[in-house]
Amino acid sequence: MKKIFTLISACMLAIGAMAQTEYTDDMYVTVNDVTSDPIPATIVVTPQGDNKYTLSLKNFILTSEDGDMPVGNVEVSDIEATEGDGFLSLVKTADINITEGDLEGVDFWLGPMICAEGPITVDINAKMSDTRLYALITIDLTEMLGQSILVTFSEDEFPTGIKSVSESESDGCFYNIAGQRVAANAKGLVINNGKKFINK
Repeated sequence: MKKIFTLISACMLAIGAMAQTEYTDDMYVTVNDVTSDPIPATIVVTPQGDNKYTLSLKNFILTSEDGDMPVGNVEVSDIEATEGDGFLSLVKTADINITEGDLEGVDFWLGPMICAEGPITVDINAKMSDTRLYALITIDLTEMLGQSILVTFSEDEFPTGIKSVSESESDGCFYNIAGQRVAANAKGLVINNGKKFINK
């Protein structure tokens, strides 16, 4: 009898360890250098095991002055986590298909139509703790619409390990959001001289 209870307890612990975490916060969407007002959103992060995670932005809707444009579900799997200073860093570029959302009253989702010709490229750069998630999601629609969509979820309030900052001359180099040096024509979010650009 003791063995059965021990086995059941071990199974419950394993299931609990694989539980998903829902993060709800403000999301900002930038298209053509125009950033939306804050939109309440939820991102779900699910551990897959082997230090890999799935990040899901369900029922993503672009909001603009012209009205709402339902896009769909953006989900990236097999994101490998690296340990930061009190947080996990999740970084991945993946080709995905945006799937239809499931909100009542929405009859048409743009994402499946965009992906009809094949997957699109999505860049994920996130920091996660037990209670907070900060994420940059770049959806590359340059082939279809001639633009990229940058989704910023929450504010980056994670520690960087930087103790002080001194002003110095810029080195003129280009960097990605992870701080890695890249070519000036690298696709996605690029930083040069402290300014962020989206290269298409």
